[in-house]
Amino acid sequence: MTAICYVSDNNIMDFHRLHVHESMIFWRLSKNYNFSKFKSGDILFFLKKKTERNHDSEKGIVGYGLLDKEENLSLNKMWKNYGELNGFKNKEDLKSEILRLNNEEIPTKINCLHLIGVRYFSIPIYLSDLNVMIPKELASFTYIDDSVATEIMNLCQLDLWTTSISDTIVNDVEKYRIINQINQVSELISDLSYKASQLKRLKKIQTRYPGNKQLLRASNQVYYEFKNRVIYLTFINISKRIDDNYKKLLGQIELYKRVVANFDFEVEIEIYNDFKEIKIWKD
Repeated sequence: MTAICYVSDNNIMDFHRLHVHESMIFWRLSKNYNFSKFKSGDILFFLKKKTERNHDSEKGIVGYGLLDKEENLSLNKMWKNYGELNGFKNKEDLKSEILRLNNEEIPTKINCLHLIGVRYFSIPIYLSDLNVMIPKELASFTYIDDSVATEIMNLCQLDLWTTSISDTIVNDVEKYRIINQINQVSELISDLSYKASQLKRLKKIQTRYPGNKQLLRASNQVYYEFKNRVIYLTFINISKRIDDNYKKLLGQIELYKRVVANFDFEVEIEIYNDFKEIKIWKD
């Protein structure tokens, strides 16, 4: 998973906190719309202005959200689809803020990050306390390592409203740790090698692959998905017989099984072959 710290507007963040929004639209006016690494399920930490410490002017992290999806929308679509989740009580206030920030012009499209699982901290967390230094003049965002993101989620103290749904927070932290560990395995294992004709078949299978599953960070053949307290790992495979690739796949699955065996989640591992799922292991 990827983690980003993004400088956030004070008034908008206060609006979301006041209205106890568990989801929000984190909109951006950047012409460079898409992040190179940021995908569904990744985490965005809110770096808030006016949380600067007197001795070093460092901004503090005051919460986070998980990316559900990214869209480029017109102002009218933004308001029609999401209303107050844009951070304003009415469309006119939203429009006025966009005009103020964009030289009195309304862009044709505005980059909208739909965040879910939004959580707010009772006190800011400062990256320098975790031995991570970012420029004081940072105006947009910076990537941070998974290990730092996990440490932030371990250290955070939740505000009163967020504490009332603390079970959900525990799930967020557990999920982040689990996917981080599974991703580390994917970085150590190479995807199966196929001929050009086989790769075409593989891509065809992937285009028809159902559900909301996400690829692991270092793989184009292994997907994961959370449903309640079940983790599904699905391996895309095109072998129809027990060849070398199929044997390698079974060996890779054994490595993943060792990693997930101690998780406090139920785990199911499947092979997806020619549009059929074959469940091969369940803890």
